[in-house]
This record gives sequence, structure tokens and C-alpha cells, in this order.
Amino acid sequence: MTTAPQPTLTERVFSAAAWNTMLFPVKFVFGLIANVLMLAYLHPSEYGIFILITGLAATVGLYSDLGIERSLPRFIPEVENQEGRAGVARFLRRIISIKLVLVLAFVLGIQLFTTSLLNYVITNEQTSIATAETELADLRERGAPADEIVAAQTDLNGRRGAVEQLEDSGRLFLWAVCALAFFGAIYDVFMQYLTAYFKQRAWNIITAVVTLLQPLLIIMFIALNMRLGGVLLGIVITPVIAVALAAWQTLRASRELAPTVVDAQPDPTMPRRFVGFAGMSFLTQMTTWFYDLAFVVIVLTAAGTSLANIAILGFAYTFAKTFLSYAYLPFGGLLTPLLTRIRNRNEAAALQETYGSMTRMFALILIPAGVGLALLTPRLLGLLYPQYVDADNLAYVLIGFAFLESLLSIPHNVLMVYDRYRAVLFARLLALMVVPLLLIVAQFEQPEQVLMGVAIAVGVARVLPRLVTLIVVRRTMRLYFPVRFLGRVLLAVLAFCIPLLLLQQVWPLPADTTTWADKALAATSLGALATLVGIGYLVALRLLGGLDEQERKRILGLKLPFKRVLAKVL
Repeated sequence: MTTAPQPTLTERVFSAAAWNTMLFPVKFVFGLIANVLMLAYLHPSEYGIFILITGLAATVGLYSDLGIERSLPRFIPEVENQEGRAGVARFLRRIISIKLVLVLAFVLGIQLFTTSLLNYVITNEQTSIATAETELADLRERGAPADEIVAAQTDLNGRRGAVEQLEDSGRLFLWAVCALAFFGAIYDVFMQYLTAYFKQRAWNIITAVVTLLQPLLIIMFIALNMRLGGVLLGIVITPVIAVALAAWQTLRASRELAPTVVDAQPDPTMPRRFVGFAGMSFLTQMTTWFYDLAFVVIVLTAAGTSLANIAILGFAYTFAKTFLSYAYLPFGGLLTPLLTRIRNRNEAAALQETYGSMTRMFALILIPAGVGLALLTPRLLGLLYPQYVDADNLAYVLIGFAFLESLLSIPHNVLMVYDRYRAVLFARLLALMVVPLLLIVAQFEQPEQVLMGVAIAVGVARVLPRLVTLIVVRRTMRLYFPVRFLGRVLLAVLAFCIPLLLLQQVWPLPADTTTWADKALAATSLGALATLVGIGYLVALRLLGGLDEQERKRILGLKLPFKRVLAKVL
């Protein structure tokens, strides 16, 4: 009896990337709809509360994880090799138990300090409301145009409404934080398990369902006039269903594992190595947290920044991060398990090849995506997010730093998997420079200066550690950044920038997007423009030499749809 040949590691990786990419349209369309809808219905002060709540949930998730989640793809295959299916199941039960105990400790802390937290935020916002009332009275006294007075009154009503919601439902909002942290802890373990075995189809289907379900719930609750409470209810219900789906897929995937190993002898060094890897992962996450929106809003709130200004910064940060996640989608969950298998096989040549290939693929996608997004940002904000058109300069800065950080992220993953913790430690500690920078810029007098200073400080803290790891892997592991290919990509990007700038001047777009039909038309028109420019980029890249022959053959050797078209493009 013959058995079907097992796919090679390269085939599994590129297949996983293909699944990531093919499910992109679903994630993008429904994610965009939910985002536009939520920001249109919520006043900036309400959105500021939303950022505070989700940021607090993310903070609890980080400090209750201790780097465990990111360690799972690194060690689950090792546990399977040593102890088989039963060992993996036992390992996951222990991990989930540890995480839930930690989450419950933080939940208790939140409940103890609920009153103090709510009173502090409400007091800050009441100061902002008093300023808005003074400005409105001044407009009326000067006989300002009616539309200015109406806009100021609407803004004031929105600020008051946000405070009323905090006073009436603040405790429920904090319970939402607890629920998000609890279910998120379980969900992350299951999804990392699927990542460890390149179950990208299951991973993406679950993510697609979540991406579809959450906006539908948000739309439904907003239609019921539930405002911020409805948005939070939607994002709390979603992880409950997501956990059920992830647990089901994890159970299915576990049946494919090797049966229990008889007389298994676990590696006595694994607990020490796991703690070391988790510790470095936690350090990475913690230093990342210091330049993440979750920490930034804590600093700004402590400095007395209004919820509306927090919303502007939060929008620009989320705008850059969301579109980066779309561009990064093909690579989701691939690097750590891929590098782990290469290390386990002790293949130095494979590491060189993989580093070069993945870096070229990152450059191929991230550079044009970042540049194109920056060029389209004014139109996107004006047509889809009119409340946040003043966030354009912040968006430019955050887009540039966010995409550059991701482009330079592979060396960090290599150092982590190969246990080069000293270099990682040095690089990550550099990110802590953001803390004094944030404390300084938070004292600026003008809100615009504060927000721009925060954006620059956050960006520098993101990129500097990546540059250090890039230098370290070059000097100590002889892993070289493909500079020539990078130049080829930059030339192709330059070739599409000029046509894009010219096309924006004549491209048909609705003059007004007050209705949802107009917003849909605007989004479709901008999508068509982006697609046209993307095709131009691929053509320019092809004329400049395209992908290296080895990468081209590897991709075309996979079972992918539209292979003939792909072959011509590549």
C-alpha cells in the first residue's frame, strides 16, 4: 500500500502563504465596512473611550501572557517529537491553566480599582467639556456663522454623551475588558497551535468568520441605537464564538499528530529553554507595549489629554496598523515555525536561502503597499473618514515607521529562534527610550505638537531595535539583506508613484460621501485605482527583472490558481 507523499517544508510554507493571501478579500471588505461604520456613528470622544477600553484589555492580555503565546509555535513541534499526541495535549492544558490564573488575578485588580479609574477619566473629560462650552459661547457672542455654531454644539453634545455613558455603564465597560482578556487568552493558545502546524486554511477561515461576525454584530447593535455599548457588546460576543471554532479546529488538527510515544523521555532542558524563550518574548512584547497605543493613551490620559485628541491619535495609529496587517497577511504565522524547523534540521544553507527569500517577499509587498497607502491617505480620509481628516500628517508618520519596522522584522525572528538572546535584549532595551520621550512631548502646550511628538517618538522606538538586529545577523550569522533586489523594488515603486499622483487629479470620485451609497462608490473607485496602480507596479518590476529565478520557480511549482497569469507576471 502506497502513501501519499508528504509536502516538503517549502511547499507547506508557500501553501500557507497562498491561503493567507486568497482569504484577504473577505477580511479586507468586512473589516473596512465595520471600521467605516463604527467611526461614522461614534463621536470622537466615544471612540476615545473605545481605544482606552481595548487598550486596557490588550495590556491585561500582555502582562498575563508572559511571552507564553509566542513561544508555542517554537516548542509544540518539539513536544510532539518527544511525547507524541498525549504530550502535546498535556502541554496545552498546562499552558491554558497558567494563563487563566494570571488573567483572573488581573481581573480582580481591575474590579478593585474600577471606581478610581472611571472617576479619573470622567474628571479629565469634564475639563474638556468646560473648554468646549466656553468656545461655543464665544462663537455665539461673536455672531459666528450658523454652521460653525451647529458643529460646535454637536461636538459638545457628543462629549457630554460620552461622559454620560461612562457614568451609566462604566462598570460594564470594564467587565468587557475582563471578558476580552479571558477569552483572548484561550483563543491565542489554540490559534498558535494551528500556526505551529501551518494550518493556515483553518486559521484563516476562523479569522474570516470572526472578521465577518464582528462587523455584523456591530452593525446590528448600532442599528438598535446602542452606541458605544453596542460596539463593545459586539467585540465581546465575537471571541466567545471564536474560541469555540478554534478549539474545534485544534481538536481536528491534533488527530493528525503521531500517536503517544511509548516510554517517552522528555528533554529535561526544555522547561529551562521554554522559560528563556518566553522571557525574551515577553521582553519583546513589553518593550513593544511601551510604544503601542495601549501605553501611549495611558500617558496621554494621565497628562490630561481629551478623549477627542486621543481618538485622533488612535485613529491614525489604527489606520496605519490595520492596512499594514492587510499587507502583512501572506506572512502571518509563518516565520517562527519555519525557522524552527530549519534550526531543528541544522541546515545552515537553508537558513541563508530562507532569510533571503522571505526578505525579498517582504520588500516585494510591504514597500509598494506602504508608499501607495501614504499617497492615497488624503483621499481615503476625506471620503471615508471625514471626521478624521486632521489626522493625515499623523498617518503619514505612523505609516512610514510601521511599514519600515515590519520590513526589518525577520532578523529579530532569526535571533529568537536561534537563542541569540543577548543581542535581542540589547535591541529591545533601546525601545525603552520611548518612555522619557513620551513624558517630554506630553508636556507640550499645543495638542497638535503633542500628538505629532508622540507619533515620531513611537516611530523611532519601533525602527531603531530592528536596525540593530539587522546589523547583528549580518555580522554574526552572515545573513545579508538583499540590497540589489531592494533597489529593484524601489525603482518599480518610483515608476508607479508618478502615475498615481497624476491619476488622483482626474480619477472619478463622488464629490460628497454623506450617504452610505456614496461611501461604497468612493471605496470601490479608490480600490479600482489601487488595483490599476498595483498592476503597473508589477509590470514595472517585471521589466526591471522581477523575482529571482529561484523564487519564481518555487512559487510556480505550487498548486495555485491562475498559475498561467502568475507566470507571466513573475
